[in-house]
Amino acid sequence: MNSEPQPPAAGAPRLSAPWVILGYFAGTLLLGAALAPWLWQAARALASWTGQEGWDRLPVIGSWHDSIQRADFTRVFNRAILVAALVCLWPAARLLRLRRGALGLERNPVRGRDLAAGFVLGAGLLLAMGGGYLAAGAFTWRKSMDVAGVLQDSLMRAAGAGIVEELFFRGALLGLVLRVWPPRAAVIFVSTVFAAVHFLQAPPELVIRDGIQAGTGFWLVGEILRVFGNANFLLAECATLWVAGWILGEARLRTGSLWLPIGLHAGWIFGIGFYAGLTRASKAVRRDEYLPWIGETLKSGLVPLAMLALTGTAIWAYLRWGRPQSAADRHGSRRF
Repeated sequence: MNSEPQPPAAGAPRLSAPWVILGYFAGTLLLGAALAPWLWQAARALASWTGQEGWDRLPVIGSWHDSIQRADFTRVFNRAILVAALVCLWPAARLLRLRRGALGLERNPVRGRDLAAGFVLGAGLLLAMGGGYLAAGAFTWRKSMDVAGVLQDSLMRAAGAGIVEELFFRGALLGLVLRVWPPRAAVIFVSTVFAAVHFLQAPPELVIRDGIQAGTGFWLVGEILRVFGNANFLLAECATLWVAGWILGEARLRTGSLWLPIGLHAGWIFGIGFYAGLTRASKAVRRDEYLPWIGETLKSGLVPLAMLALTGTAIWAYLRWGRPQSAADRHGSRRF
């Protein structure tokens, strides 16, 4: 794959590109905050209607219905931010004068192998780390567990997040930035954005289910920004998320497609969700006594950061030796 940025269309505003991208994220945050209360009301109304019609007894709709019933406003806010990001992507692409087919993606003849390898490596190594947490007493098994339900919910979330987020971050956004910046700078920038966007989540102790008004989304933005004052949280979360974004970005560049990043991202989401559904953090972990080493989820702390380094090494080995020769000749010989 030719990783050099292609020249933009004639007349494209090179100097204004960073401002367009920054404006894109500011617009995403504002639109997401404004959209969240309306999305909350719509989701609750739809869940109520499916319950009245008896559709909540169907397998897939029932799982979605139960998820909406358990969700609070902070989770809906996260989805609203993602919707806003997709909506704002079109005007940003227009301002940068991008043409169709300009995202640098190629046809992947080993997409199934890439998807499976990413999922197995991502979920497998993460759950192995979780097993170490259990052995060390940092986490314990839940007393009552619905393994089948947790498995189904984790797989659904993994598929949704893996596909949607990779289409956005490593597909549209990285492709957009590659049009104006060199590959290395583009991956660093998108990895930083990836980490920052995942910080736009409410503190875990904040639960909002009542009193949702038109301005609640903007109030929540203020609460979220307070988290940036917690040095331990930033150290535990920021480095881990940034390295995860960097590995996903490199996988996209090395394969020229999104199949390996989608599999890897879905594997991480599955591992985190499946583990959280079957275990719970010890009291010491919940009191942040293990920070910055171990947090309340498999993605928090410096120990997961070390596991990510191992995962990156495993992905490099797969790209070098685990793909068919024809694909390895084109992409696998490049190093991280």
